[in-house]
Amino acid sequence: MKIESYYNDVNRMKIESYYNDVNSINIESYYNDVNSMKIESYYNDVNIMKIESYYNDVNRIKIELYYNDVNRMKIESYYSDDNRMKIESYYNDVNRMKIEPYYNDVSRMKIESYYNDIESYYNDVNRMKIESYYNDVNRMKIESYYNDVNIMKI
Repeated sequence: MKIESYYNDVNRMKIESYYNDVNSINIESYYNDVNSMKIESYYNDVNIMKIESYYNDVNRIKIELYYNDVNRMKIESYYSDDNRMKIESYYNDVNRMKIEPYYNDVSRMKIESYYNDIESYYNDVNRMKIESYYNDVNRMKIESYYNDVNIMKI
């Protein structure tokens, strides 16, 4: 199935449904050459769901769900080219969860939790790292370690 409706040379709505190892559903709605909403769902080892909503060439919200050993969930909300919130959850040997809310180009809080063999880790490195910033100066940094390094560092 493929449905396309246009107005004044700008896509208003585009719906595509595929069968074999490509898009299962693809919905795109445009207005004035800017994506209002884009929804993509894939079948074979690529995006399970991808939702993007834009306004005036700036991402307002972006949600991505992946299936095979890449991002399980990624949520990004933007406003005026500054990250307001970014949530990333990973599955295989990378960040399990990463939450970064921002305001006016200054990190307010950064939470990173890792599982295996990277940055803040399970084996001989951080289990959890929490950083809170204000006006480009660290206000608080909490680090907790597991094996052969500090148990807690504040």
